[in-house]
Amino acid sequence: MLYVRWVGRWKPYDPTWLVELANEQVNSEGLWLVEALQKCRMAASTGEYIYFLNPRPSHKDLADAIHLHHPRRGEVVLHLTASKQIACVELRDEYLDAVLGPVKGRKKRASTD
Repeated sequence: MLYVRWVGRWKPYDPTWLVELANEQVNSEGLWLVEALQKCRMAASTGEYIYFLNPRPSHKDLADAIHLHHPRRGEVVLHLTASKQIACVELRDEYLDAVLGPVKGRKKRASTD
């Protein structure tokens, strides 16, 4: 049963970097996003995804995606449910860099964090 294996991965999470990124990149109509990100205090991580909903949503449960750009991590995709909950964050460029090597045309990430 997948759910049983998934339960042990939940850990406290500090969403500050996501809140700051959203504050920088969304307009005043997107303030709901900042508030939703502030509620993401527990997370489970696998590969390129950080999940905030338990049980983990399937792709068919996702209604929308918001794309942000982090100067070091690259493309950050926030996947949302129909009720505008943050289901997960996809760190697409960061994961691809780890698996395939740095993406051509993008500066190398600093090693701090």
